[in-house]
Amino acid sequence: MFRKNASTGTVLLGVLLAGSGCAKTDGTEGRVTDRPIPLAAPSGKDASSDDQSARVLHDEPWEKTAGGFRFTIPPGWIENRPSSDFIQAEFTIPGPAGDSRLTLSSAGGTVDENIDRWINQFHLAPGDAPEIDDLEIDGIAAQFVDVRGTYRGGFGADAGSRAGWRLLGVVIPLGARSYFLKLTGPRQSVAETYEPFRELAKTARLER
Repeated sequence: MFRKNASTGTVLLGVLLAGSGCAKTDGTEGRVTDRPIPLAAPSGKDASSDDQSARVLHDEPWEKTAGGFRFTIPPGWIENRPSSDFIQAEFTIPGPAGDSRLTLSSAGGTVDENIDRWINQFHLAPGDAPEIDDLEIDGIAAQFVDVRGTYRGGFGADAGSRAGWRLLGVVIPLGARSYFLKLTGPRQSVAETYEPFRELAKTARLER
């Protein structure tokens, strides 16, 4: 396992929120335009009105609260209806090599146990050593994880094996539980989302 100190640049952030019409972002005077993104219907079936509203694209930055944290989400990221009860918020991030998936969730276990769980979801090729870095989130000492290789998947929408993938993750310890930001997708797409993802994590504010 390899630790490095990653430098971060200033990245313009935006936001995604479920809903329709225009809504003010928290703490700003700007407005957000919500546009429903139709889902692909299963073979032989029409997408229902519920499915049609399950994905929302925001054209401007906005704030999202999930699991006791508030985040500033970049524009152009598509908010999805969470695919399981375990996930508190879920996003699709379009990229040049295909979409990436971001999930926000929490669970028990130590920081190291959860980092090992993510690493074990990959088959690592030579030279693909995981990188782990310290990252301060709202005064909390969190861990940033970067893993590359063949992604063997977690569960639900993450199931399956995908070569040439990459995972960016943040584990925020909160006593008996930890909070997770987990981004997975093709390497080229995740590379373009690297800085926005770190900046997203640093916008997190715990609602104390």
